[in-house]
Amino acid sequence: MIEIKNVSFSYRHQDVLRNINLTLPNAGLITVIGPSGCGKSTLLNCIAGLIKCSGTVKIDSQQIDKMSEEEKDDFRLKNIG
Repeated sequence: MIEIKNVSFSYRHQDVLRNINLTLPNAGLITVIGPSGCGKSTLLNCIAGLIKCSGTVKIDSQQIDKMSEEEKDDFRLKNIG
């Protein structure tokens, strides 16, 4: 399960994501859609821990936003494909 709580991200003083809250199940297909530049890739990068966002991101009870870069690399290697 992926849990996202109060995730925000700004780029050049412009909010790209603002207080996003989601709970996604372990199984099934999730589609992220929207116009170009609306923050789809930014959201996915926050979930994967590729960029630093404010808020909390948990994947299977592992808090991604509190991991070191090495821990995130290892977690992605073993859990995200």
